[in-house]
Amino acid sequence: MINKVLILVFMLVLGCSSLSKNMVKSGDFTVSGGRSKTLEWEQNLEFVRFSWFQELTLLFDVMFVEVGKDDPFQNWFSDFEKEEISKCDEFLVVLSYSLDPDKISHKLFQSEMKDNGFSKMEIPTFRSSMRTHPDYEGLSLKNYHVGGFCRKTAREETVISFPGFLSQKIEF
Repeated sequence: MINKVLILVFMLVLGCSSLSKNMVKSGDFTVSGGRSKTLEWEQNLEFVRFSWFQELTLLFDVMFVEVGKDDPFQNWFSDFEKEEISKCDEFLVVLSYSLDPDKISHKLFQSEMKDNGFSKMEIPTFRSSMRTHPDYEGLSLKNYHVGGFCRKTAREETVISFPGFLSQKIEF
């Protein structure tokens, strides 16, 4: 019996020791269906997601998606936004969250994107549509920034590097 208790305590201590590290988790995120004016569609908007943690605290979270030319979510962009996006070789819609700007800020993220050849682009019409989607409220995204990033010349890779964390290669 004592051996089992010692093994359990050892496993708990060993398991908790990994919580004191900075880590990055990746995954995906889906917005289900959409509406715009007289149109309604069931297709999903599939984001790639990266989350930077310090111990169990989410410091920074970012989700990327490329909205294809034939994607029904194009209806969330204004004509002006579509015109500006057409000048990009690559265009990403990005949702980002920062808990503490002294650790990982939106400005630091924008700087990393700039180092990868992207420039920030405002997409107010898309942002409004995103913020009124039922999933936005249901998934507690009200503290997320919604914006776009344009890259005029396509590259093979995008790498995000935050201090104290391993660099992350982002694939869209």
